[in-house]
Amino acid sequence: MAKVNISLPDEALRLIDQEAERRHISRSEYIRLATETYAGFTNVEEANSKILAERREACKRIDELREEITEILGPDFDPLEELRKLRATRWA
Repeated sequence: MAKVNISLPDEALRLIDQEAERRHISRSEYIRLATETYAGFTNVEEANSKILAERREACKRIDELREEITEILGPDFDPLEELRKLRATRWA
């Protein structure tokens, strides 16, 4: 995929970032979808359906990984506690 540089007013970029965050997508993805929609390459409903399908797939994969980790490390494994321990020892 090609990369481009564009200039935007600060306020426009702020609004783009705000909307992208609300939709839980990157700035680049938001601008790409907006451009495709504006140019008529796709429509809003199709773009929103695609995002929703991708989110559902990501959630499904997270659940699968959770089950795999539980099988390997047991049901009492707490990943957040492990991260806290790692942070405490690495950055103390």
